[in-house]
Amino acid sequence: MPETNHSVLLIGESGVGKTHYGAQLLSRLYKTESCELTLDTEGHQANLDPYETTFQKLNAGLAAEHTTSTTFIESIWPVVNKAGVKSQLVWPEYAGEQVSLMLKDRNLPEQWLNSIREGASWLLMIRLNLHQDQADILSKPVSSIHKEAPESPNEVNMSHQARLIELLQIMLFGGGVSLDKPVETPKLAVMLTCWDELGLDLPPPEKLLETEMPMLHQFITSIWEQPLFFGLSALGKALSSDEADEGYVNLGPEAFGYIVNPEGTKLPDLTIPLRALLDEPITKGGRITQ
Repeated sequence: MPETNHSVLLIGESGVGKTHYGAQLLSRLYKTESCELTLDTEGHQANLDPYETTFQKLNAGLAAEHTTSTTFIESIWPVVNKAGVKSQLVWPEYAGEQVSLMLKDRNLPEQWLNSIREGASWLLMIRLNLHQDQADILSKPVSSIHKEAPESPNEVNMSHQARLIELLQIMLFGGGVSLDKPVETPKLAVMLTCWDELGLDLPPPEKLLETEMPMLHQFITSIWEQPLFFGLSALGKALSSDEADEGYVNLGPEAFGYIVNPEGTKLPDLTIPLRALLDEPITKGGRITQ
């Protein structure tokens, strides 16, 4: 069976954990044969350059540094699943400020536009703890929101879920995706990151998103045919940037981190969301032919 080029576009603003997930995912692909996906040793060598510094930091038990704002690198990772089906993942590494700038300017840079149009799947990463206290009249009673005048008459302060909806709308338009029927391609997986900081006894990821960001959840489930929902703790716990974690040093980064599957179960296999995105045949259904 010929290899399939499957471009997975990560979507997330600063601080959601894209770099940590990419590095930890690569460590699973390389070293853990029990994962749903592994690197294909018969394929071309995976590009590790964007993650070398992150590997060094994690191996030393330290948190990685923030990706520089001008970075946009696409790595190609040859993978194979347990059934022997081979694919090539095209995986981007970039700074979250680029996403914020696209929203501010209402403009898609050419490099992003190409990635959006070629992407068979999108992986939207959301860190709820960065935005849980943000007031939103569409999800909270008006009486519970403290009204403050904007700094300038033309300033509009959008809620985080409204920003994400607008971002998805911009990307759908830029990708030429028809909304005449529920979207099948690109496939969409939503990943709630830094799960370990959200507390105990949490509901499954989709229910948690519906509770915390109901407007975003309604938009996604009304637009996509079968959106997927996961939780992620790429590191398993918080790491310091200057105080080494002995567990990471002694056991290695691949011993830490987990995925929360749609049913709410924690699993150590960080490749599960990727396998889910690869499961269905890739079609161009839903795209508008130029």
